[in-house]
Amino acid sequence: MFFTDTANGFVVGIEGTILRTQNGGTKWTALESESTNDLRAVQFFDKQQGIIVGMNGTILRTTDGGTTWIKVETDFPLSLFGLAIN
Repeated sequence: MFFTDTANGFVVGIEGTILRTQNGGTKWTALESESTNDLRAVQFFDKQQGIIVGMNGTILRTTDGGTTWIKVETDFPLSLFGLAIN
């Protein structure tokens, strides 16, 4: 789970699940992930750019605040369980 501010947040999970809230978690909306792999971590660089990582080397990227997520093609076969952005 990651919140870009007090209202906007994301949670990721099994079979490509991405949920978004825009009201501090009162309501959650499912987003398209382009993946059926389990997703393990989500984090944002700023309010527009974020990354999700998961099983089987899954990496998804957004540049529009999480409205759309695009799969990053990689030959990395291992599962990713977390990430840190400094």
